[in-house]
Amino acid sequence: MILIDSEKISMSSSLTDLLTYLNELLQAHKKVQIDLVGTDMIFVRSVGCMHCGRAIPVFLPLARYKPALMPCSRCEYTCAHASDADVPIIKTVTQYSLRSSPQLLCMTLEELGFLPNTEFGVIDREGTKYRAMLTCSKK
Repeated sequence: MILIDSEKISMSSSLTDLLTYLNELLQAHKKVQIDLVGTDMIFVRSVGCMHCGRAIPVFLPLARYKPALMPCSRCEYTCAHASDADVPIIKTVTQYSLRSSPQLLCMTLEELGFLPNTEFGVIDREGTKYRAMLTCSKK
């Protein structure tokens, strides 16, 4: 288990900060990946409009995603009466690396839905899998 030092990484740290820290710790030469499969920290990039099918950008952690907040820019349909299960999620992010989109890399861990004291996966450049945990508070 990799316990991530709260003196170095906090919930207000960027994804780049966390990946850089893990790369240095594992001497992975910028090839570390964070794996969120099987966690509650999946990130939603877009959902499909229930009316016209167009992708609607979301950029929220799955835990904070609410369909009523996502009106379609093409047909202006809003899923206000839909349950979370009714709205098709088109694109999620389950892995991060330093090759992730710049928009994601500059977001804070809190914005991305990371949770303090919750385990997630880390994969080094050889493919070795580790469990890691942020040992920081929400601050």
